[in-house]
Amino acid sequence: MGTERKALTDSLVRGLEPGEKNYSVWDAKQPGFGCQVTPAGVKSYVFKWVLSGKQGWLTIGQTPAWNADRARKYAAQLREEVDNKRDPRRLRLDELEAPTMAKLMDDYFEKHVLRKNKPRTQSEAQTNIRIIKERLGALKVKDCTDTDVQVKLMDALEDTPIRANRARAALSVAFGLAELWKWRPQNSNPCALVSKYPENPRKRFLATEELQELGAELGQREACWPYSVAAVRLLIFTGARKDEVLGMKWADIDLERRQVRITEHKTSGTMGDKYLPLNGGALDVLGFQLDKEGQLVLDGKGRPRRRPGALPRVLGNPFVLVGSGREDPSHPDRRLPWHLMDLQGPWKVIREAVSVKLTSAKKVAAWKKWAALPAPDRLKSPMEAPGIMDVHLHDLRHTFGAFGAGSGLSLPLIGGLLGHSQASTTQRYAHLAPSPLQEASEGISARLAAAMKKAPEGA
Repeated sequence: MGTERKALTDSLVRGLEPGEKNYSVWDAKQPGFGCQVTPAGVKSYVFKWVLSGKQGWLTIGQTPAWNADRARKYAAQLREEVDNKRDPRRLRLDELEAPTMAKLMDDYFEKHVLRKNKPRTQSEAQTNIRIIKERLGALKVKDCTDTDVQVKLMDALEDTPIRANRARAALSVAFGLAELWKWRPQNSNPCALVSKYPENPRKRFLATEELQELGAELGQREACWPYSVAAVRLLIFTGARKDEVLGMKWADIDLERRQVRITEHKTSGTMGDKYLPLNGGALDVLGFQLDKEGQLVLDGKGRPRRRPGALPRVLGNPFVLVGSGREDPSHPDRRLPWHLMDLQGPWKVIREAVSVKLTSAKKVAAWKKWAALPAPDRLKSPMEAPGIMDVHLHDLRHTFGAFGAGSGLSLPLIGGLLGHSQASTTQRYAHLAPSPLQEASEGISARLAAAMKKAPEGA
């Protein structure tokens, strides 16, 4: 039995019966390649060789995890090592020590994300990394194929296409690093062969009736949530991104030019500092008093006067929208002054209250129950959102742009106000001076404030 040679196939191996002791059937095609069968019926593909007068033996893998063709190909690699006077066990050791996808994603976070991305992007990256590691983590980096990415990642996340696309993008960057670190051959990124899902841009913005109810609700919540309410109003009146508003500092506000400098924003890496016009609505939120012509009212010392009930400024905290602080790395029991972080919680409460006023509590409750279902169940039974339950904080930015378009402003002018990031678009806005941007922003502010029944003084 020990010297029997046959063309090893899956069907032949399945038919091998156990004997009283171990025996091997050797392949007639590939030298040194065989299948060993134990008395217990365990079948393992093996490879034996002679190098420098010494015989070696290596177990490739057991059935059914390994099939005959895969094991034969691996045996051919081992044979090549022997022919080149190298111990084939070194290849197997390299195989075992080869980095996994889990390690790649960990190194991607430590060596790329933490060094190059902002905190918000780092948080998003952690979500993508967790998803990728759950589905691909056990694979060797060099063995991961486009089929793995398609089936185990994209197909598995088909109910959440945007999440799938974000994970694919992160994975593509990680594979680029793997090539740089010699963990994969050059130009072997499997993500290049995997298409992303189409994304339809959100077009949701608030109508006048919705803004009226939102304005009223914000007024009722202002006493208990002054900074959260101010944040929502600033999102509406400026069209800025959430992080731009939350990160505003008093020192960056230039009242003479009526603008605020934003140093940390989505496109700061390519565009540098961003200067956001402060219209009457925004200045009112910040607590500055305006006259009937919309000009700042000055006190006896020539300083801008703060209106009664103005947004509180906290001594020692540089941020406009004050939060509970962040942990001091050197003193975990102490918190450092920081800006407001959680706006989603208050927004959900405000959004629900407005929706109840616009529709009914029963419809809102049904929507919340539906929204908690798994994605496949939601797709089977789609439901129309009551009130503004489907409105995200970023949709307030869309509302600013929509009111600008409704005012007859040109698309380039609206793009300048919103701070679009594409190079070609930015070039089209380059000739726009701050004055028309300011005038355009003031016009939008007046319409938004009127819709919310909270027109700033002088607007």
